[in-house]
Amino acid sequence: MNRNDRVLTLAAWIVVFWGMIQAKSFIIPIILAALLGFLMMPVVTLLKKRKLPEWAALSIASILLFLPVLALGGLLVNETAVLIHNYPTLLNSLKLNWAKLEASSWVKQFHLVDYLDLSYLQEKVEEEAGKGFSFFLESLKTLAEAGAHLLIILFFSVVMLASRSQLRKSAEKLVSNIRTLDEIIHLIEKFLIARIGIAVLVATLDTIILNLLGSEYSLLLGCLLGVSTLIPIVGFLIAILPPIALSIAMGHTFLRTGMIVGLLYLVSTTEAHWVTPKYLGRQLNLNLLATFIGLFAGDMMWGIWGIVLSIPILGIIRIILEASSDNKRWAILLKEAV
Repeated sequence: MNRNDRVLTLAAWIVVFWGMIQAKSFIIPIILAALLGFLMMPVVTLLKKRKLPEWAALSIASILLFLPVLALGGLLVNETAVLIHNYPTLLNSLKLNWAKLEASSWVKQFHLVDYLDLSYLQEKVEEEAGKGFSFFLESLKTLAEAGAHLLIILFFSVVMLASRSQLRKSAEKLVSNIRTLDEIIHLIEKFLIARIGIAVLVATLDTIILNLLGSEYSLLLGCLLGVSTLIPIVGFLIAILPPIALSIAMGHTFLRTGMIVGLLYLVSTTEAHWVTPKYLGRQLNLNLLATFIGLFAGDMMWGIWGIVLSIPILGIIRIILEASSDNKRWAILLKEAV
Protein backbone atom coordinates (compact mmCIF):
# COMPACT_ATOMS: atom_id res chain seq x y z
CA MET A 1 0.00 0.00 0.00
CA ASN A 2 1.57 3.30 -1.10
CA ARG A 3 1.46 6.58 0.74
CA ASN A 4 -1.58 7.93 -1.14
CA ASP A 5 -3.56 4.77 -0.41
CA ARG A 6 -2.73 5.07 3.29
CA VAL A 7 -3.86 8.69 3.36
CA LEU A 8 -7.10 7.81 1.57
CA THR A 9 -7.72 4.91 3.95
CA LEU A 10 -7.13 7.14 6.99
CA ALA A 11 -9.43 9.81 5.53
CA ALA A 12 -12.12 7.19 4.89
CA TRP A 13 -11.95 5.99 8.52
CA ILE A 14 -12.19 9.58 9.77
CA VAL A 15 -15.30 10.15 7.62
CA VAL A 16 -16.82 6.88 8.88
CA PHE A 17 -16.06 7.84 12.49
CA TRP A 18 -17.58 11.30 12.02
CA GLY A 19 -20.62 9.82 10.29
CA MET A 20 -21.23 7.38 13.15
CA ILE A 21 -21.15 10.28 15.61
CA GLN A 22 -23.59 12.35 13.58
CA ALA A 23 -25.93 9.40 12.98
CA LYS A 24 -26.11 8.48 16.69
CA SER A 25 -29.91 8.77 16.89
CA PHE A 26 -30.28 6.41 13.92
CA ILE A 27 -27.46 3.93 14.54
CA ILE A 28 -28.10 3.18 18.23
CA PRO A 29 -31.68 1.89 17.73
CA ILE A 30 -30.45 -0.27 14.83
CA ILE A 31 -27.61 -1.73 16.93
CA LEU A 32 -29.96 -2.34 19.89
CA ALA A 33 -32.46 -4.00 17.56
CA ALA A 34 -29.74 -6.27 16.14
CA LEU A 35 -28.50 -7.23 19.63
CA LEU A 36 -32.06 -7.91 20.82
CA GLY A 37 -32.63 -9.95 17.68
CA PHE A 38 -29.68 -12.18 18.58
CA LEU A 39 -31.03 -12.51 22.13
CA MET A 40 -34.48 -13.52 20.88
CA MET A 41 -33.17 -15.88 18.19
CA PRO A 42 -32.75 -18.98 20.45
CA VAL A 43 -36.31 -18.57 21.79
CA VAL A 44 -37.74 -18.20 18.28
CA THR A 45 -35.77 -21.24 17.08
CA LEU A 46 -37.00 -23.33 20.04
CA LEU A 47 -40.63 -22.32 19.48
CA LYS A 48 -40.36 -23.04 15.76
CA LYS A 49 -39.17 -26.55 16.60
CA ARG A 50 -42.39 -26.92 18.63
CA LYS A 51 -44.32 -26.32 15.39
CA LEU A 52 -45.48 -22.82 16.31
CA PRO A 53 -46.09 -20.48 13.37
CA GLU A 54 -43.58 -17.71 12.69
CA TRP A 55 -45.80 -14.88 13.93
CA ALA A 56 -46.56 -16.68 17.21
CA ALA A 57 -42.88 -17.49 17.87
CA LEU A 58 -41.87 -13.86 17.25
CA SER A 59 -44.68 -12.52 19.44
CA ILE A 60 -43.88 -14.81 22.38
CA ALA A 61 -40.13 -14.07 22.15
CA SER A 62 -40.83 -10.32 22.14
CA ILE A 63 -43.14 -10.55 25.17
CA LEU A 64 -40.69 -12.71 27.13
CA LEU A 65 -37.93 -10.18 26.53
CA PHE A 66 -39.71 -6.85 26.87
CA LEU A 67 -42.21 -7.36 29.69
CA PRO A 68 -39.52 -7.94 32.38
CA VAL A 69 -37.54 -4.97 31.01
CA LEU A 70 -40.59 -2.68 31.19
CA ALA A 71 -41.47 -3.87 34.72
CA LEU A 72 -37.90 -3.34 35.94
CA GLY A 73 -37.76 0.05 34.23
CA GLY A 74 -40.89 1.18 36.09
CA LEU A 75 -39.42 0.14 39.45
CA LEU A 76 -36.11 1.88 38.71
CA VAL A 77 -37.81 5.10 37.65
CA ASN A 78 -39.86 5.13 40.86
CA GLU A 79 -36.81 4.45 43.07
CA THR A 80 -34.78 7.06 41.20
CA ALA A 81 -37.47 9.69 41.74
CA VAL A 82 -37.38 9.00 45.49
CA LEU A 83 -33.56 9.20 45.51
CA ILE A 84 -33.55 12.53 43.67
CA HIS A 85 -36.11 13.93 46.13
CA ASN A 86 -34.10 12.75 49.16
CA TYR A 87 -30.63 13.51 47.79
CA PRO A 88 -30.09 16.87 49.61
CA THR A 89 -31.12 15.26 52.91
CA LEU A 90 -28.83 12.29 52.30
CA LEU A 91 -25.91 14.60 51.49
CA ASN A 92 -26.35 16.52 54.75
CA SER A 93 -26.67 13.23 56.64
CA LEU A 94 -23.45 12.02 55.01
CA LYS A 95 -21.57 15.06 56.30
CA LEU A 96 -22.97 14.68 59.84
CA ASN A 97 -22.24 10.98 60.06
CA TRP A 98 -18.78 11.47 58.62
CA ALA A 99 -18.08 13.98 61.43
CA LYS A 100 -19.21 11.34 63.93
CA LEU A 101 -16.91 8.86 62.22
CA GLU A 102 -13.95 11.21 62.64
CA ALA A 103 -14.76 11.60 66.35
CA SER A 104 -15.29 7.89 66.99
CA SER A 105 -13.13 6.04 69.49
CA TRP A 106 -11.71 3.53 67.02
CA VAL A 107 -10.44 6.33 64.75
CA LYS A 108 -8.62 7.81 67.72
CA GLN A 109 -7.48 4.41 68.94
CA PHE A 110 -5.74 3.57 65.66
CA HIS A 111 -4.53 7.19 65.16
CA LEU A 112 -6.02 7.28 61.66
CA VAL A 113 -5.94 11.07 61.62
CA ASP A 114 -2.14 10.83 61.65
CA TYR A 115 -2.14 8.80 58.45
CA LEU A 116 -5.25 9.97 56.59
CA ASP A 117 -6.66 13.38 55.78
CA LEU A 118 -10.24 12.47 56.66
CA SER A 119 -11.67 15.81 55.55
CA TYR A 120 -10.11 15.40 52.11
CA LEU A 121 -11.28 11.78 52.04
CA GLN A 122 -14.82 12.92 52.85
CA GLU A 123 -14.76 15.40 49.97
CA LYS A 124 -13.52 12.71 47.58
CA VAL A 125 -16.18 10.22 48.70
CA GLU A 126 -18.90 12.84 48.22
CA GLU A 127 -17.47 13.89 44.87
CA GLU A 128 -16.96 10.40 43.48
CA ALA A 129 -20.27 9.11 44.85
CA GLY A 130 -21.96 12.08 43.19
CA LYS A 131 -20.23 11.15 39.94
CA GLY A 132 -21.42 7.57 40.30
CA PHE A 133 -25.01 8.70 40.89
CA SER A 134 -24.74 11.20 38.04
CA PHE A 135 -23.42 8.48 35.73
CA PHE A 136 -26.34 6.22 36.57
CA LEU A 137 -28.91 9.00 36.40
CA GLU A 138 -27.58 9.99 33.00
CA SER A 139 -27.82 6.35 31.98
CA LEU A 140 -31.45 6.23 33.13
CA LYS A 141 -32.13 9.47 31.27
CA THR A 142 -30.65 7.95 28.14
CA LEU A 143 -32.72 4.82 28.63
CA ALA A 144 -35.84 6.96 29.11
CA GLU A 145 -35.07 8.75 25.85
CA ALA A 146 -34.57 5.39 24.19
CA GLY A 147 -37.92 4.34 25.63
CA ALA A 148 -39.53 6.74 23.17
CA HIS A 149 -38.00 4.54 20.45
CA LEU A 150 -38.86 1.29 22.22
CA LEU A 151 -41.57 0.34 19.75
CA ILE A 152 -39.28 1.17 16.85
CA ILE A 153 -36.48 -0.97 18.33
CA LEU A 154 -38.91 -3.83 18.92
CA PHE A 155 -40.24 -3.44 15.37
CA PHE A 156 -36.71 -3.52 13.93
CA SER A 157 -35.89 -6.62 16.02
CA VAL A 158 -38.97 -8.47 14.78
CA VAL A 159 -38.33 -7.40 11.17
CA MET A 160 -34.70 -8.58 11.39
CA LEU A 161 -35.81 -11.93 12.79
CA ALA A 162 -38.56 -12.29 10.21
CA SER A 163 -36.03 -11.44 7.48
CA ARG A 164 -33.30 -13.70 8.81
CA SER A 165 -33.41 -15.93 5.72
CA GLN A 166 -32.69 -12.97 3.44
CA LEU A 167 -30.07 -11.63 5.83
CA ARG A 168 -28.42 -15.05 5.94
CA LYS A 169 -28.20 -15.17 2.13
CA SER A 170 -26.51 -11.77 2.14
CA ALA A 171 -24.13 -12.89 4.88
CA GLU A 172 -23.27 -16.06 2.94
CA LYS A 173 -22.00 -13.88 0.10
CA LEU A 174 -19.60 -12.21 2.54
CA VAL A 175 -18.64 -15.46 4.31
CA SER A 176 -18.08 -18.22 1.79
CA ASN A 177 -17.93 -20.99 4.39
CA ILE A 178 -21.47 -21.68 5.68
CA ARG A 179 -20.11 -23.59 8.67
CA THR A 180 -18.05 -20.55 9.62
CA LEU A 181 -21.16 -18.35 9.38
CA ASP A 182 -23.08 -20.72 11.68
CA GLU A 183 -20.19 -20.64 14.14
CA ILE A 184 -20.13 -16.84 14.09
CA ILE A 185 -23.89 -16.64 14.75
CA HIS A 186 -23.64 -19.23 17.55
CA LEU A 187 -20.72 -17.43 19.21
CA ILE A 188 -22.44 -14.05 19.01
CA GLU A 189 -25.61 -15.49 20.59
CA LYS A 190 -23.53 -17.18 23.30
CA PHE A 191 -21.55 -14.00 23.96
CA LEU A 192 -24.61 -11.73 24.27
CA ILE A 193 -26.72 -14.13 26.32
CA ALA A 194 -23.83 -14.83 28.71
CA ARG A 195 -22.91 -11.14 29.04
CA ILE A 196 -26.50 -10.08 29.79
CA GLY A 197 -27.04 -13.09 32.03
CA ILE A 198 -23.94 -12.27 34.09
CA ALA A 199 -25.08 -8.64 34.48
CA VAL A 200 -28.53 -9.81 35.67
CA LEU A 201 -26.97 -12.34 38.08
CA VAL A 202 -24.65 -9.74 39.63
CA ALA A 203 -27.49 -7.20 39.89
CA THR A 204 -29.72 -9.76 41.62
CA LEU A 205 -27.06 -10.88 44.13
CA ASP A 206 -25.99 -7.32 44.93
CA THR A 207 -29.61 -6.21 45.37
CA ILE A 208 -30.19 -9.06 47.84
CA ILE A 209 -26.98 -8.22 49.76
CA LEU A 210 -27.83 -4.52 50.00
CA ASN A 211 -31.41 -5.28 51.01
CA LEU A 212 -30.36 -7.76 53.73
CA LEU A 213 -27.86 -5.27 55.14
CA GLY A 214 -30.53 -2.57 55.39
CA SER A 215 -29.44 -0.31 52.52
CA GLU A 216 -32.11 1.84 50.92
CA TYR A 217 -32.43 1.98 47.12
CA SER A 218 -31.04 -1.56 46.98
CA LEU A 219 -32.64 -2.27 43.58
CA LEU A 220 -31.22 0.90 42.05
CA LEU A 221 -27.73 0.31 43.44
CA GLY A 222 -27.84 -3.41 42.56
CA CYS A 223 -28.71 -2.60 38.96
CA LEU A 224 -25.91 -0.03 38.87
CA LEU A 225 -23.46 -2.74 39.98
CA GLY A 226 -24.92 -5.16 37.44
CA VAL A 227 -24.52 -2.69 34.58
CA SER A 228 -20.96 -2.00 35.78
CA THR A 229 -19.99 -5.55 34.74
CA LEU A 230 -20.23 -4.32 31.13
CA ILE A 231 -17.39 -1.91 31.90
CA PRO A 232 -14.40 -4.04 32.97
CA ILE A 233 -12.23 -3.04 35.96
CA VAL A 234 -13.27 0.62 36.31
CA GLY A 235 -16.97 -0.24 36.31
CA PHE A 236 -16.94 -1.67 39.83
CA LEU A 237 -14.81 1.22 41.13
CA ILE A 238 -17.44 3.67 39.86
CA ALA A 239 -20.41 1.64 41.07
CA ILE A 240 -19.17 0.81 44.60
CA LEU A 241 -18.91 4.43 45.82
CA PRO A 242 -22.65 5.27 45.90
CA PRO A 243 -23.42 2.29 48.22
CA ILE A 244 -20.55 3.36 50.52
CA ALA A 245 -21.71 6.97 50.65
CA LEU A 246 -25.33 5.92 51.19
CA SER A 247 -24.36 3.52 53.98
CA ILE A 248 -22.49 6.31 55.82
CA ALA A 249 -25.35 8.76 55.19
CA MET A 250 -27.80 6.30 56.74
CA GLY A 251 -25.68 6.10 59.89
CA HIS A 252 -24.58 2.50 59.44
CA THR A 253 -21.72 1.34 61.61
CA PHE A 254 -18.24 0.94 60.19
CA LEU A 255 -18.66 -2.84 60.49
CA ARG A 256 -21.88 -2.87 58.43
CA THR A 257 -20.38 -0.56 55.79
CA GLY A 258 -17.32 -2.82 55.66
CA MET A 259 -19.58 -5.87 55.25
CA ILE A 260 -21.38 -4.18 52.34
CA VAL A 261 -18.09 -3.37 50.61
CA GLY A 262 -16.63 -6.80 51.33
CA LEU A 263 -19.62 -8.78 50.06
CA LEU A 264 -20.05 -6.61 46.96
CA TYR A 265 -16.33 -6.97 46.24
CA LEU A 266 -16.64 -10.75 46.69
CA VAL A 267 -19.44 -10.88 44.11
CA SER A 268 -17.44 -8.68 41.71
CA THR A 269 -14.26 -10.75 42.11
CA THR A 270 -16.15 -14.02 41.64
CA GLU A 271 -17.79 -12.64 38.51
CA ALA A 272 -14.53 -11.36 37.02
CA HIS A 273 -12.30 -14.34 37.84
CA TRP A 274 -14.65 -17.32 37.74
CA VAL A 275 -18.13 -16.70 36.28
CA THR A 276 -17.08 -14.65 33.24
CA PRO A 277 -14.17 -16.93 32.21
CA LYS A 278 -16.35 -20.02 32.70
CA TYR A 279 -19.44 -18.89 30.80
CA LEU A 280 -17.88 -16.56 28.26
CA GLY A 281 -14.64 -18.40 27.84
CA ARG A 282 -11.28 -16.68 27.82
CA GLN A 283 -11.21 -16.94 24.04
CA LEU A 284 -14.12 -14.49 23.87
CA ASN A 285 -12.57 -11.94 26.24
CA LEU A 286 -10.89 -8.72 25.18
CA ASN A 287 -7.50 -7.56 26.31
CA LEU A 288 -7.13 -4.52 28.56
CA LEU A 289 -5.83 -2.13 25.88
CA ALA A 290 -8.62 -2.96 23.42
CA THR A 291 -11.18 -2.60 26.22
CA PHE A 292 -10.08 0.89 27.21
CA ILE A 293 -9.72 2.07 23.60
CA GLY A 294 -13.22 0.74 22.92
CA LEU A 295 -14.65 2.49 26.00
CA PHE A 296 -12.92 5.75 25.05
CA ALA A 297 -14.09 5.60 21.42
CA GLY A 298 -17.61 4.62 22.48
CA ASP A 299 -17.81 7.53 24.92
CA MET A 300 -16.60 9.96 22.24
CA MET A 301 -19.11 8.71 19.68
CA TRP A 302 -22.27 7.96 21.61
CA GLY A 303 -21.76 8.94 25.26
CA ILE A 304 -23.31 6.54 27.81
CA TRP A 305 -24.69 4.29 25.09
CA GLY A 306 -21.24 4.09 23.55
CA ILE A 307 -19.69 3.01 26.86
CA VAL A 308 -22.33 0.30 27.39
CA LEU A 309 -22.37 -0.97 23.78
CA SER A 310 -18.65 -0.74 23.01
CA ILE A 311 -17.67 -3.99 24.76
CA PRO A 312 -20.38 -6.19 23.16
CA ILE A 313 -19.60 -4.65 19.76
CA LEU A 314 -15.86 -5.24 20.19
CA GLY A 315 -16.57 -8.81 21.27
CA ILE A 316 -18.64 -9.42 18.13
CA ILE A 317 -15.93 -7.86 15.93
CA ARG A 318 -13.33 -10.11 17.56
CA ILE A 319 -15.49 -13.19 16.94
CA ILE A 320 -15.94 -12.30 13.27
CA LEU A 321 -12.21 -11.64 12.78
CA GLU A 322 -11.30 -14.86 14.59
CA ALA A 323 -13.60 -16.87 12.31
CA SER A 324 -12.06 -15.42 9.14
CA SER A 325 -8.81 -17.04 7.99
CA ASP A 326 -7.84 -13.86 6.10
CA ASN A 327 -8.41 -11.52 9.06
CA LYS A 328 -7.60 -13.83 11.96
CA ARG A 329 -4.29 -12.08 12.61
CA TRP A 330 -6.17 -8.85 13.43
CA ALA A 331 -8.13 -10.63 16.17
CA ILE A 332 -4.89 -10.98 18.12
CA LEU A 333 -4.97 -7.22 18.68
CA LEU A 334 -8.26 -7.60 20.58
CA LYS A 335 -7.84 -11.03 22.14
CA GLU A 336 -6.77 -11.57 25.73
CA ALA A 337 -3.51 -13.49 26.01
CA VAL A 338 -4.06 -17.02 27.31
